[in-house]
Amino acid sequence: KVANRRVSTELGEFTYDAIPPDGPVELMVRPGDLRIEPDDKSATVIVGREFKGADNLYSVRLPSGKVVRAAHPSEPVYPVGLPVRVNPQLTHVILFPSEG
Repeated sequence: KVANRRVSTELGEFTYDAIPPDGPVELMVRPGDLRIEPDDKSATVIVGREFKGADNLYSVRLPSGKVVRAAHPSEPVYPVGLPVRVNPQLTHVILFPSEG
């Protein structure tokens, strides 16, 4: 949802300085813009991990069921099924018209 130059998402609220697309939008998030950390109280869960050399690329299921990907250093390695908190550190806020 976009209102008053703010984008509200499941990951948080972000400032958006451009004119948003008409209608529903989707926020593009780069995996490197998301940080994860273990959080036993979170409903967000790691559902996959790919080793990429210096990084691991984690697939993380949010409470809504949507899956986002987060790049994380290769150490420590987090197991699939671990509850985590996602901390967005967006360098750019990019919106696209929603396809769904």
